[in-house]
Amino acid sequence: MKRVRERIVLPNGCECSQLTVHPGNWKTKKATTLEPWYVSYRFYDSSQSKLVSLRGMNKYKDRGRRQQATEEVIIQELIKLREGYNPIKNKILAPAADIDYLIHPETGFSAALQKAFDLFEGESKTDLKSSLKYIQLSVKSLNLQDWAVKDIKKRHILRVLNNCQKVKEDEGRLWSNNQYNHYRTALIILYSIFLANDTVEHNIVEDVPIKKHAAKKRTPVSKDQFQMIDRRLHHNNYRLWLFVHIYFYSLARLTELARLKGSDVNLDTQNATYLVKKGKDWTYVIRPIPDEAVPLWRIALRDCGSDRYIFSEGLRPGMTKISPTQYTRRWKVWVKNPVPDEATKYHPKEKERPTFTSVKLSDLRHTRITQISNQIDRQMEENEKTVAEATGHTTTTMLKKVYDLNYDDRRSAKIRKMNINLG
Repeated sequence: MKRVRERIVLPNGCECSQLTVHPGNWKTKKATTLEPWYVSYRFYDSSQSKLVSLRGMNKYKDRGRRQQATEEVIIQELIKLREGYNPIKNKILAPAADIDYLIHPETGFSAALQKAFDLFEGESKTDLKSSLKYIQLSVKSLNLQDWAVKDIKKRHILRVLNNCQKVKEDEGRLWSNNQYNHYRTALIILYSIFLANDTVEHNIVEDVPIKKHAAKKRTPVSKDQFQMIDRRLHHNNYRLWLFVHIYFYSLARLTELARLKGSDVNLDTQNATYLVKKGKDWTYVIRPIPDEAVPLWRIALRDCGSDRYIFSEGLRPGMTKISPTQYTRRWKVWVKNPVPDEATKYHPKEKERPTFTSVKLSDLRHTRITQISNQIDRQMEENEKTVAEATGHTTTTMLKKVYDLNYDDRRSAKIRKMNINLG
């Protein structure tokens, strides 16, 4: 009995057969490039049908490249069809009843994920892009890329996430349960966009359980490492040296520094106002500028108008807001990457090199926060206990939250006067 292939449902009541490739063994190593290849399918609208034949891959004589080009032809044609393309009329017809969909439920899974990413406006778009790259590779290797997003079930999401391990390891990259959970979070974000646009009725990724993992303990950057970083940057890239020191003292995230303008910094009051986009809440946070950081800020603010970004192109004031990835990219080039012919970029001891080059830019912020917390806790703990006892409280909790109206101001003042240097 001849097997009948299931048709693909398309907008406007149309359908098409599964897309097939000639020769049938085109995916194998036995496929020959000595004869022309083509993709074909039959398109059906309400009254007639048409056999469609596609080429464009035959200019490639290398089998691997022709196979890749054939896959791209299939993907692009399915994207067009799901967006309403009618080969009989040779034009895209907007779905009659669903013209207001930003991401149609019939959109192919890979295309839908990309559209959701394009609609995402959150703080973590760079991280999301990195995760989506491997998620898409996993989706493609499982042949789920052309499935309508509405037909994707929890079991498919589970397969995609588990298959990411193979995709990563095939590239020689490490995999962990933490990475699995990170990709799961990325899919939750994208599915929340589907949900908001009525593409799906439920965020099925939330039903996929997270995996247990032991978080790697962060360690503060040592004084020797600080000194090596300081010497290397001051000698080779002064603007990055300046930025790194300000970043260390600021307690801000790189994304927050990237959108900081001249009008956000007040050196008279030694405060900087940052827009913090954390989760669903966007708030303005005022952070103190320590005494030792004021001269650095004066240099950074030279020729910086109130409407200019302080750390724009070249880490100088400018009208263009640059991506925070440019900061980490510079860090990689000027700190992490070894340059054997420059003695100033290395600690004299050969054994110190791996430790030196393993420091991440974000480690500076964590180290600074740890240093401040330790010093403030020691300074304020005794005073808080004394006042709490005098007011009849057994702990300092009520003192901090209710009675001490200047608690936050006094804490900020201590941070300003605190002498904790980078080098």
